[in-house]
Amino acid sequence: MNQQEILDERYGRTKRSRRREFIFGASVAVVATLGFLVWSIFVTQTNATTPSPNTLSYQVLSSEQVSVTYSVNNAGNRAITCDLQALDSKYVIVGEREVDLAAGASQQTSLVNTISKAVTGVVKACWVK
Repeated sequence: MNQQEILDERYGRTKRSRRREFIFGASVAVVATLGFLVWSIFVTQTNATTPSPNTLSYQVLSSEQVSVTYSVNNAGNRAITCDLQALDSKYVIVGEREVDLAAGASQQTSLVNTISKAVTGVVKACWVK
């Protein structure tokens, strides 16, 4: 017996245990790869149907109101809700409004009431109802 065989015998390392470790490691790698694949398909499908808003323009009408014109790419063609915000010069939210849009609506203009003078109006996010 050589030195390596003596050590393998002493610590219980055999060809069979090495094969078992290899099979276990390969199985874990396959399961992890399949899990990642399923997760990535789910995320891709979810993001493909998420409405994406785009602020086209805004107009500060007074110290109490802002008009926001926006479009929404609604791939799922479903009823959605959008969150509009009016911000002051320090990016503090001075007005906010949720607007419900019917399926198929693309471009919209909405008014946002404010508590102080705003300098901009934006569409923060849109989601499916």
